[in-house]
Amino acid sequence: QFIVSIVLVSATMIIYQQLQYVKKRDLGYSPNNLLTINGSPATDKSFEAIRNDLMQTGMVAAVNRTSTPPTDIFGFTSGVKAVNAPASNNLIIGFMFTDVDLTKTLNARIVAGRDFRLGDSLGVIFNKEAIKLMGLTNPIGAPVTWAGRNMEIVGVVDNMVMGSPYESAAPLMFKYENKWSRYLNVRLTEKADPRKAVASIETIYKKYSPAFPFEFRFVDDAFNEKFNTEQLISRLSVIFAGLGIFICCLGLFGLVSSSIERRKKEIGIRKVLGANLQQLLLLLSKEFLYLVAIAFLIAIPVAWWTMHRWLENFSYRTSISLLVFILVGVGMLLIALATVSMNATKAALTNPVKTLRSE
Repeated sequence: QFIVSIVLVSATMIIYQQLQYVKKRDLGYSPNNLLTINGSPATDKSFEAIRNDLMQTGMVAAVNRTSTPPTDIFGFTSGVKAVNAPASNNLIIGFMFTDVDLTKTLNARIVAGRDFRLGDSLGVIFNKEAIKLMGLTNPIGAPVTWAGRNMEIVGVVDNMVMGSPYESAAPLMFKYENKWSRYLNVRLTEKADPRKAVASIETIYKKYSPAFPFEFRFVDDAFNEKFNTEQLISRLSVIFAGLGIFICCLGLFGLVSSSIERRKKEIGIRKVLGANLQQLLLLLSKEFLYLVAIAFLIAIPVAWWTMHRWLENFSYRTSISLLVFILVGVGMLLIALATVSMNATKAALTNPVKTLRSE
C-alpha cells in the first residue's frame, strides 16, 4: 500500500511540475490582453475602417488579421526553398497568412528586419527556427520560392509557440495575404477594462457585419485549454494518492493496534523498569518506520521510471528532481509516524500495574 501511495504522490508532484514548467515557458508572444475574433466577408471588405474605429476607442493598442488564431498553425508545407541556401528542398515548415502589425499585435520580438507593410504581397517573415533549418546566415532580403512564387524575406521573429505548448517551437513562415486572413486579432491596452473593451469591439463589429454573430476568445484562455488533459490527470492523481494514503493509514493503524496488543506485557515491564514515553514510542514505531523506508526504496525507482517514460511524450519537459522524492519520503515517514504515535501513545501512557495484572 505504501509503495503504491509513494508512486502516486511522486507522480502527482511531477505532473504538477511539468504543468507549471510549460505554462511558464516563453511563448515568443504575449497571449494576455489579446483576443481573436471570427471574421466574415463583411469584415474582410471593411477591415481598414474597422481597424480605424477600433483604434479610436482608446482601449485598443493594435489590430491585425491572421488565417488562424495565434494558438494554432494554419498548415505545414514542404515547398519552401531559399534560393542558394544549403538546405534541401523537402523542409517541413509551418505557415500562416497575415497582414500588417503582426508583431505589434502579438507582442512578438523582431530579431532582424521589419514587420509587414501595406502591399507587402511578396514579403515573408520567418521565425528563427525556420531560418536555422534553411541554413541562412544573412536572411534579410534573401529570395525565397514557394508555390511557384518568388518572394523576399523582410523580417525574422523570435520563435513563437503556436502549436502544442509541450513541443519545441515549430519552424514558421508568415506570408502577407489578405484573402485568407479571416481572424481579427485585437491587442487591448494595459489600462483597458476587458468587459468595456469587448462591448465596444462588438458594437463596431456589428456596425460593419450585422448579419454574422460576434464570436471571440481571449487568447490566454485558448492557450490554457491546451492543458486540460494533463490537469485532469493531475486532479485524478491527487484523488487516488489521497485515497491511497488514507487506506495506508488505516492499515498501519490496524497493524500497530495488533502489535501493541501482543506486546502489552513487554510494555508494562519496560515502564516498571523506568522506560519513558519517548523510548516506548521509539520501540513501538521503529519496525513500522523500517517498513515504510523499505517501501520508499522500492517505490522511488518505479516512480522515476514511470514518470520518465511519461515525460518522454513531450519535447518541452521538466527534469525529475531528486528533491521531489526526498519530500515525498519525508512526508510519508511523518504520516506513518503520526499514525503509529496516535495508537502507541495511548499504550505507553497506560498504567503498567493495570496491564501486568490483566496479563
